[in-house]
Amino acid sequence: MIFLSCMLVLGRLDGWYYFEENERRLDPEEAQDVLQMEKARQQNLLALALMEPSRENTAAYMRAHKSASDESRRFAETWAEILEQGRLDPAFSKRYFLLLVFRGDAASLEAAKIAKQFAALTSWRLKGLSLDGASVEGMDSEIDRGLGALLACEETPSFYAIDPEESAAILLGSDIASSDELETRILERCEL
Repeated sequence: MIFLSCMLVLGRLDGWYYFEENERRLDPEEAQDVLQMEKARQQNLLALALMEPSRENTAAYMRAHKSASDESRRFAETWAEILEQGRLDPAFSKRYFLLLVFRGDAASLEAAKIAKQFAALTSWRLKGLSLDGASVEGMDSEIDRGLGALLACEETPSFYAIDPEESAAILLGSDIASSDELETRILERCEL
């Protein structure tokens, strides 16, 4: 159904074109128009089915609803696929590694979970720097011997992208709540 509405918006419902693959991509405004038309059409079919609940009217609404549900499912599958693949170029993991500066408190343990999840999803190397001698299971970490002061680390836990080649440390933040947010900060603050 969306394909048909799209063709109506684009003015291309002539001959066998309807059955061909759509080679032209919609721009955001056209996509919005198509979506609004489909929503209105589905609402009209629902209203008709509710006001005149014949088999024909109800079946027409059910078909439109199934079509919209199928589109939503495909969108959700694509979304999940992108999340699994990640948005970071693999070259980032060759240039940088992730450093988590932490203490043995609950917030640091939660940050360590985020860091380990991020590293598992992206193949980034992960290292930990403990300011108080605490350790985190499953994370390669060292006790601070002055690096925390050199980084001017004021809050824990704090995430840094370390570029060993340039001897650079980029503060990603201390308020990161998910691996997605960590990825976003890297994209905003790090360069290839």
